[in-house]
Amino acid sequence: MSPARYIVLFVLAGCSLAASAQDAVKTDFKRLAPRVVRTLKGNSKPIRCLAFSPDGQSVASCEGDGRTVIWNVKNGRAQHTLGSKSQAIVAAAFSPDGQLLVTGDKANKVKLWDARSGKLKHTLAGHMGAVRAVCFSTDGKLLASGDSNGRVLLWTVGADPVQAKSIGAIRGVDALHFTPDAKRLLSGHVKSLIQVWNAETGKQIHRISPGGRDLRGAAFSPDGKTIGGVATHIGLGLWHAESGELIQAYPQTAFGDADSMRAVAWSPDSRMVISVGAYTIHFRQAVGGQLFKRIQTRDLDQNSKMALSPDGRFMVTGGGPQPTIKVWQLYR
Repeated sequence: MSPARYIVLFVLAGCSLAASAQDAVKTDFKRLAPRVVRTLKGNSKPIRCLAFSPDGQSVASCEGDGRTVIWNVKNGRAQHTLGSKSQAIVAAAFSPDGQLLVTGDKANKVKLWDARSGKLKHTLAGHMGAVRAVCFSTDGKLLASGDSNGRVLLWTVGADPVQAKSIGAIRGVDALHFTPDAKRLLSGHVKSLIQVWNAETGKQIHRISPGGRDLRGAAFSPDGKTIGGVATHIGLGLWHAESGELIQAYPQTAFGDADSMRAVAWSPDSRMVISVGAYTIHFRQAVGGQLFKRIQTRDLDQNSKMALSPDGRFMVTGGGPQPTIKVWQLYR
């Protein structure tokens, strides 16, 4: 049997995971028929982050009360509740093998949890501000964490994680993402700034200023050749990863909700871009921007979060005046 090829899901709302090429669904706009198949109940505060496990069977949600809940997607039940209200977890990501869940909190700590048992394994110190972004490399050997003071730390992941490098980003970090080969690291910052770093040396390769007010997310495309970023007032922008030059921009008005774009994800084959705003979800062709589906729902608001399953078949959204997490099946 030939070895499995892997592609990386492009997610602008958080850290991405790898899906095997034979498992990932190919975008088929004719079969696109998003519908809610399950509601994860028990939330009473705003959702701060959402993350799928590599197998798509679990979802981690950063609750507004400071804790993180790991949900079973099939039965809708909470499997584990991590942290405490005093810690205020605001970022989370699963390791590529699904064994670990990393969280970042307002107590300036990075924590590694056993995703199966919910037990705390390691606490990593070194940040001087709230840890607002965390991400594993595709091979799971590196972990990146970024804080509100603009510091990015790289950790080697093993039996005893060790801080490998400190990168001096210049603004508060809200997004982190590795290229598939883990050689470069992207950091997205408030006040609309994207920086690309050499993950081995910690040196900056280039920086991008999308414009707008606040950068809501940024990530590399599945092949590592393109950078996507979304910012309020501006919309979605695509840049060459090597040069930082702008390829294409989708203005805010193209998504139909002025000043409301909060999260964006790409399908595994990069053919479809999904945007979540206030009360709406848009499904567009990536090249040309043709709108194929627009869904209106009161289960979203100005602080909505979204994550796409690694195989591209399911999506979870969180938000609304009475926060709930909805599990969507994308294809009929």
